[in-house]
Formats: sequence, C-alpha cells, structure tokens
Amino acid sequence: MRLLLAELAGVPEGWRQARYQCVIVWVRSVADQAPLIATAPGRDGSRMRPAGRAASLRPGVHPLGERRSAAEMTPAEKNAVSHRGQALRALVAMLGSASYISVP
Repeated sequence: MRLLLAELAGVPEGWRQARYQCVIVWVRSVADQAPLIATAPGRDGSRMRPAGRAASLRPGVHPLGERRSAAEMTPAEKNAVSHRGQALRALVAMLGSASYISVP
C-alpha cells in the first residue's frame, strides 16, 4: 500500500482510479459449456487513507455507497456490503434457481 501511494504521489486525487470486481464461477464439470457466473462490482481505490489494520488493499477499497473504507468497517459491516459477499449471494441465488440447492 505504501508503494502504491508513493507511486501515485504526483497524480491529482481526481485522476486516481482503481476498480475491483469479484467474479465467482460455478463449473459443473470439465465439459461444462455454460458455467454459472456471478459478478459484483467493488469500488474504489481513489480515496486511499491509512487505517489500523494489516497492510492490505482494504484501506483503499470503498464499497459502493460507503464513505468509510473496508478497513474502517467491522468485519460484519464489511461482509454485508462487500463485492465478494454480493457475488456469493448472487451465485447462491443462481444455484437455487437452477435447483442445485434450496435457498431459504
């Protein structure tokens, strides 16, 4: 994270962009021609700020609609809005629609 911020030091904040996307693919077999693909957008590395958690990209990730970075959220808050959680919930819905699992 420090290296990334150092590399961006001369770039005006309005020009800084980073996008995250989670893609989860359910492949039923080696011959599967139509795997189930769930995606969810992440967001956005343009407002990076330090946080007290382990060095990772989390200080730069702001879930859509959130003012706080993922590092500033509790694990429960982060999981509720994370792009990984959204993609996984979308996949679970697809698996339910395809009758692979029963969705409560």
